[in-house]
Amino acid sequence: MSITPSKLFDSITKSNNVVDNDNSEFYKQCANQYASNAIINICNPDKIIYAFSDDDVISAIIYAQKENVAIAVRTGGHSYNGMSSTTGKNIQLDLSRTYLDFDNSRLNEEIISCGISYSLSEFSKLLKDNKCSVPHGVCGTVHLGGHVTTGGSGIGTRMFGLLGDHILSFRIITSDTNIQIITKEFNPDLFFAVLGGGAGYGVVTHVTLKVYKDEDYPCSVGLRKAYLYNIEHLRRILNVFVKWSSDEQLNKNLGCMITVDTSASLIKQVYSSLQENLINILPSVILIDMRWYDDKPSEKQKEFFDEMLNTSNTNINICNHNFDISSLPLFLINYIPFLYDVKIPNEMTFTPISELNIADIELFRRESVNNYKFIDVVYTTNDISVLNNNDFVDNFINILSEYKSSILPIIQFNLRGNKNSKPLKISDNGTSYSHRDMKFWFSFNTIFNGNEDEYHLEYQRKFKQLMIGENGCFSKTDDRMISFPYSINDEGYNLDTLSKLYFDVDGVHDRLLKVKNSVDPNKIFSANEFCVGGKK
Repeated sequence: MSITPSKLFDSITKSNNVVDNDNSEFYKQCANQYASNAIINICNPDKIIYAFSDDDVISAIIYAQKENVAIAVRTGGHSYNGMSSTTGKNIQLDLSRTYLDFDNSRLNEEIISCGISYSLSEFSKLLKDNKCSVPHGVCGTVHLGGHVTTGGSGIGTRMFGLLGDHILSFRIITSDTNIQIITKEFNPDLFFAVLGGGAGYGVVTHVTLKVYKDEDYPCSVGLRKAYLYNIEHLRRILNVFVKWSSDEQLNKNLGCMITVDTSASLIKQVYSSLQENLINILPSVILIDMRWYDDKPSEKQKEFFDEMLNTSNTNINICNHNFDISSLPLFLINYIPFLYDVKIPNEMTFTPISELNIADIELFRRESVNNYKFIDVVYTTNDISVLNNNDFVDNFINILSEYKSSILPIIQFNLRGNKNSKPLKISDNGTSYSHRDMKFWFSFNTIFNGNEDEYHLEYQRKFKQLMIGENGCFSKTDDRMISFPYSINDEGYNLDTLSKLYFDVDGVHDRLLKVKNSVDPNKIFSANEFCVGGKK
């Protein structure tokens, strides 16, 4: 999310860019980020420094060295559990509006360079203006800084790879205050560590990426269909999804994502006094997004499209209803703009990939209901046979139906890959992103109110016990993505202790630790546990 509303910047200037922890409302607003509503909130830095330039970043590093404290770097502040923030005497270095350069001078070579302070929503629009694209995630309020270092997975990942796979070089300020341009050839160890090894190696300021031109993908297609939420509709959709995920010959050009959003029900509860016509346009929905990127879809791929998009006759045309959103309250406009920015037709109409990229951005702004807590957990699997042999869909539906009405799940399923998918094909590209062989992954996020923390934690624990382990119906192994750390069984966030969960290749953690000790020996950038080498 854009963690600092624009009005806060009115009082933050180059000469007045430090906010101390005085427990004031202003400080709380500045410290607030996505994870401030997590069940465990660690977003409580001693100081927040807003950088306007390299000089501010370097000054913060020098201050941290002098005071023997650590720095947590924040661009979008979208870490699920506050790993872009810190506590104690440590510093929050905010780069949310620091590096906003965009250089398209090498576009003819399919290369662009830009600063890391752009949100994905801003970044995708810049790419569209230049008629080009690069794969990335679907949350528009995530910023590039954390996204490129943790991977950047989205609908286009099967076809193109992760966002971070397209990094040709990056600019970084390390703990010795040196500014370097890093490539795989110039400094392969630091390139390897920054791109997939978690936070803690320095301050990345700019990236240079390979992009794809619209003109080279004239047959790209985007389809979107929404269903009113019903648990039996979801069962049918997931059965089709798992069936096709099992197909090792499924063309890598095809991308699919299913979003189950019941949080609209929560908004209805919170804002029950709204006019009836406003409430009715925010139903709980199951949203299916399909993409085809290269060449015309074959008959087999059209069969996949048809089967996924015709699991129910209760679909609603949520993209094209005639309602004037200018009359909506601001929080609703913040919640649903993705339904209006790009209208994807429910037919085979070719659409430039840069426009599909904008359509991929979903702005579920859960901070609109910021009195509510959440728990976010992400599951991955590399063995679809486990799902087929253990009744994954039935088990998933059964436990989903058990939750209390006070828990509002948001669930997202992503078709990730098979033996032909790009992430697996380019696993030797010099980065350290792990679990490239995953078939698909899903996030299970629950929003809730009241003071029943233990009940909601226990629900998530029960859910995980059913999904993961020797008797799990989803995966035999607990494989986690570096971009989505979580802790629901008191395992904590110590990346060294949990390294085998996040890094699936032998020797990766040892190599990362060696790089960390070399570039940041005093742990200036180790402001929390989720760093190789541990917290300062």
